Amino acid sequence: MKSKLVKLSLVISAMSLSAGAQAAIDWSSADAMFGNRIEGDAAAQAAGQEYMKLLDAEATPSNEDLIYGISQYARLTIYRARILEIDTNADERRAILVPLWVEGPKVLDRISPETLGFDAPEYYYWSATARALTGEVSSNGFNLIHYRALKRMVADGIAKFPNFEGGGMYRIAAGMASNKKTQILGGYNPSQALTFAELAIAAVPAEGFLGSETCDNYHRWGTSKEALAQEEQGSHSKDLLAEYGCLPFADDNSLVCASEGGSSKLEPGQIVRFYDLAENGSLEKAPGLDLVAETYDCLLELEELVITNMTK
Repeated sequence: MKSKLVKLSLVISAMSLSAGAQAAIDWSSADAMFGNRIEGDAAAQAAGQEYMKLLDAEATPSNEDLIYGISQYARLTIYRARILEIDTNADERRAILVPLWVEGPKVLDRISPETLGFDAPEYYYWSATARALTGEVSSNGFNLIHYRALKRMVADGIAKFPNFEGGGMYRIAAGMASNKKTQILGGYNPSQALTFAELAIAAVPAEGFLGSETCDNYHRWGTSKEALAQEEQGSHSKDLLAEYGCLPFADDNSLVCASEGGSSKLEPGQIVRFYDLAENGSLEKAPGLDLVAETYDCLLELEELVITNMTK
């Protein structure tokens, strides 16, 4: 099973590119390096630099090339941030993220509506993701300055591109509303977070992949459920599995995941979906599983939890 999950993480994601001139850049060298990002930060950083090198070597890159190159660079940059532990590497995470949008080169400005002359879903999704993740490792003062703009961007992204990246804008909204750190900003709303997470899971784009194929949507669903349970019950002692959707108040048809702290029920359609896909070798048929940087952590965690707790 593990080899299949690792193999999945090497798949290059299919991008939904916005209108523009025909692509002219040969991305094969960067795409090959992208496939090695699982090797760690150095490999991911080198791949990102290769995308930028190829893009900057083109005097007048097409919109298609510009969107693809910047999106892949953003994907890798966010990946690098997400594989760092948030509690012990907050400063390193922040240093990786801020050049995307807040200081330095402001890389994502290169595909902004003002630059391109039209709205690209990639700009909204990657900008909102970078802003939200930066907020997790920033001071209250910084977040007070930028939170309102982030909320507007997410609202605009939901209105314009709700299904992009498997319901990605809903997924970001769910993460923001389930994060207790946003309480001081008036953003903490577990009930609303659950609604956003369910909308992400239900996303059905005209082309691309489904929200139900995106591992991190279930992660957001579980986190929202946990936040709602804590809000309603005043409890902070739920099993760690709850973060990934294995919850003690799932329905009667649930499976039971044992853990050191007792047991929790696993609702059908959550972790069991990915377990079944891995067992029958169909993970490669669910491209959405690879389209968010968080999926690397999420899949490996799911794999360990499933193997450990469903085979006892």
